[in-house]
Amino acid sequence: MKKKINILLAAPPEWLGGGIASAVLGIRAALLCLSAEITVREMVYVKPKGKLLGINKFILEIYDLFAFVVKIIIFKMDVVHIQSTFHYKNINVLRDSIYLWATRLTGKKFILHAHGGEWDKVNEWSKGWQYYIKLYLTSCNRIIVTSSNEQQVLEYIYKDKVKVSTIYNPVVSPIPIPAQLDFSKFQPIKKIIFASRLIEEKGVLDVVHATSHLMHRNDFHVLIYGKGILFNKAQSLISSLNLQDKITLKSEVSLPQLIEQYLQCDMFLFPSYYGEGFPMALFYAVSCGLPIITTKIRAVSDFLSEPENCLWVEPKNPRILAEKIGFLLDHPDLVTPMRKNNKKLSLSFSPEKISHEFLTLYQKLISQ
Repeated sequence: MKKKINILLAAPPEWLGGGIASAVLGIRAALLCLSAEITVREMVYVKPKGKLLGINKFILEIYDLFAFVVKIIIFKMDVVHIQSTFHYKNINVLRDSIYLWATRLTGKKFILHAHGGEWDKVNEWSKGWQYYIKLYLTSCNRIIVTSSNEQQVLEYIYKDKVKVSTIYNPVVSPIPIPAQLDFSKFQPIKKIIFASRLIEEKGVLDVVHATSHLMHRNDFHVLIYGKGILFNKAQSLISSLNLQDKITLKSEVSLPQLIEQYLQCDMFLFPSYYGEGFPMALFYAVSCGLPIITTKIRAVSDFLSEPENCLWVEPKNPRILAEKIGFLLDHPDLVTPMRKNNKKLSLSFSPEKISHEFLTLYQKLISQ
């Protein structure tokens, strides 16, 4: 009988929320499809340390690292598959590299699965940090990115010294999404939704300003869902522009509740200029058959086309965003094809389809 490959899947806890946690739902489902070939054990990675400070936080970090190494040894793991991001101002890079060195000391394979990253900014960092990052990334047995653009950037910077693969995230909804959606329903007041972490680069303030350019219209309402450092600023801006009747701002809700909102809406906005990888909020909207207005960011431009799936918008340009919203509201003949095309496109992200890419990668790593 052929020996199964032992995989240690290290990821943030689901209750933490955010893009990585929702992406892991799909990755877990994809790996479950491979139960005949692999055995998966999970480890909670990036536990929030709450209000711990100083020596107590350091001790807990050391304990987590020790527990990680013990798990690799006791359960005879073959591959460590870590879910993370790659951002200079984030402690993730340093922490992930430490877990890499620990994994390599045990003689096992290490995969960095990066859900977005500032790869194109590496050359702007200090020389010492650039050297360390190069050593770290070229020491990974494999880096998984979620868009072709990221793979191209990494290969341009590090040539053949870095081993990188593009694997798109499987998209799995925590609640059933009907296979056949009713695209004929008519709502006189169109519900437009934006859902994301509320930081400037995600475009939440652009959505508010764009709505102010459409004050003369009474045929739509905008729902904004999310939490982040700009929540209060967005709330104040909505009030100062007298948009309380046009925009409803709500804190982050659970993923099942968010999907339910998607299914009741008519349009999804995503004017992001963040270092996105495979933005789950947008691809859940694709699965729900929503027409989309978005910037041309990484994995989005790998799959979406205008006008079949979306309308493109320039980043940091609320006036153009307003024009695109108005255009889609005025052209319902575009909406139904977009809905049908996006629903069909969502089949490309099934766990069953993407699971084979993971298996091929695991088999290649352990054969080396």
